[in-house]
Amino acid sequence: MNALTFQKHDGKWTLAGVQEISPTDIEPDDTRIFVTREADIDWLAEAVEAHLNRETGR
Repeated sequence: MNALTFQKHDGKWTLAGVQEISPTDIEPDDTRIFVTREADIDWLAEAVEAHLNRETGR
């Protein structure tokens, strides 16, 4: 399983890191995004960045 971490830099969210983890490493207040090792991380990171960076008025 992989854990993706995003951080805000110069007003934009970007992928900060990818870690291979075990499901037992997940904590209740964890804010990382968890995906299977087979997931296309580049595509997923682009999709998450686009979603986080879109203007929503919130």
